Amino acid sequence: QLEHHPDNPRKNIGDITELTASIKKDGILQNLTVVPKPDAAGVYLVVIGNRRLEAGTAAGLKEFPCVISDMDYNKQLETMLIENINRSDLTPLEEAEGFQQLTLAGFTVDDIAEKTGFSKATINRRLKIAEYNNKKTAEAIERGATLADFAKLEKIKSKSKREGLLKYIGTNDFNLNFNRVLEEQITAENKKLLRKLLKGVATELEPDDCDTWSSRCKYTYDSSPNINLNEPYTKKSVKLSGKHEHFYCFKYGWCNFYRLKPVEIIPQKQKNEHTDQQKQWERNRRNLNKLAMEFYNLRKEFVESIKLRKSFKDWQNICIEHLFKLSMFHGAMDINPGYQFFSEIGNDDDTPATQKLSNLKEYYEQHAAGLFISRIYEASGDTGNRIYHYSQQYEQPEKIDNYTLDIIYDFLVAFGYQMSEEEQQYRDGTHPLFAKDGEKDES
Repeated sequence: QLEHHPDNPRKNIGDITELTASIKKDGILQNLTVVPKPDAAGVYLVVIGNRRLEAGTAAGLKEFPCVISDMDYNKQLETMLIENINRSDLTPLEEAEGFQQLTLAGFTVDDIAEKTGFSKATINRRLKIAEYNNKKTAEAIERGATLADFAKLEKIKSKSKREGLLKYIGTNDFNLNFNRVLEEQITAENKKLLRKLLKGVATELEPDDCDTWSSRCKYTYDSSPNINLNEPYTKKSVKLSGKHEHFYCFKYGWCNFYRLKPVEIIPQKQKNEHTDQQKQWERNRRNLNKLAMEFYNLRKEFVESIKLRKSFKDWQNICIEHLFKLSMFHGAMDINPGYQFFSEIGNDDDTPATQKLSNLKEYYEQHAAGLFISRIYEASGDTGNRIYHYSQQYEQPEKIDNYTLDIIYDFLVAFGYQMSEEEQQYRDGTHPLFAKDGEKDES
């Protein structure tokens, strides 16, 4: 006669081994709270006590002590949600579905906050999670997706693109793909705004029309400042230099400005125009430069995320080993990041480097190991210019070694940094944008 309530937010009963053993020994010590099932005489839905029902059944019980309540449907939802939340029994997805059921039943966010003790911001975030495909969301949580990951998705305005990112949540590729979608969103918003601001002021060019390297190009760069399309443009106008006719073009992540070449300096057609293949190599080179900057930003984000952590396994020895690796590779102490790091402590030059490091360790052990690790990382000299590719204009990009970047990656991985699949391809030279064996430029 007893059934689980179909709208109970808790879908996973969890491990009932200990509860089953307890019931076998002592029986059911607390009544189940049930309500009559609509349109099914003699059948009751369990509002409170679902785990006891499962454990008791596993223990062989045929009857359960129950309190039959006449609470209405809204009260049933409220009771089940609060009962589970108070015991920290719900996953974020189950909380999200529970809050969503309450809102569909007429509860406001203020009502839910008052009854559950959750902040309105948290409730709104859970309601956002409920908007996604439940199966994909559940799979993401099983992979290890965090609430911070779901909070990130709120920055993406397109529902379809948020849904598309669900397959990456909980994997090493999430941050990279999230940053790309966010960048696309910012770029699209910037283009829309700039087209509006430049209407009647400048003429838009197609990217192929403004390759200034070509002798056939009618345009030359303007002295007006270029605008980075990957960063939100917040100004209300675009200031253009000079009184000549202005042109602009969206290319390689920038809004570049142009003007017509003076007639007298337009060169005659030259024989050595770049081939289509060289143009493709140039696009590959620029895309690799962009990738390198994306991966640098991921490294920075990771270091920022661990700054306040108190401790890491064997972190002192990892830091010491990292600094010595840098010292061995860079050689001369005056250009060695590790030496520069030691020099900032303020001790005199006669103090051994190991003593300086010991002094720093003692200071940071009183605060947070993450701060010490982030400081070591900063001393490593990591920048967006740390790359694994040969970057000569209009030549085929090739994989090159970068031992300093290898050392930096090994250092971060030791503290939990996880490289995306594309990042690993870039590091080991298997990325599609690299030259393949036998395809190197012979010109």
